[in-house]
Amino acid sequence: SGVTKQDIKKLIQKALAEFKVPEMEVIHYFPIEFILDGDNIVENPMGMYGSELSCQIHIIAANSAKILNLTKCLSRCQVEVKEVISAVYASGLSTL
Repeated sequence: SGVTKQDIKKLIQKALAEFKVPEMEVIHYFPIEFILDGDNIVENPMGMYGSELSCQIHIIAANSAKILNLTKCLSRCQVEVKEVISAVYASGLSTL
């Protein structure tokens, strides 16, 4: 069978697991491109056939201690933080 949604999910989870920067926490990640069989760059590999799939991923990360301090400060003001997102990303979403 061709590349499935589950295959892509596993690939991205593997890439995120390999991101090991001390004291940094992943806030967002965006797949930039997928590479099928080492040289075919594809935007969406769903349903395609090949023996090897890899990807380039853009990761936005922040210092874990700073995130923890900020959420602790806000909780003291009775503000519950459900999710942390980058300001640039939030601005882009708000305009859509």
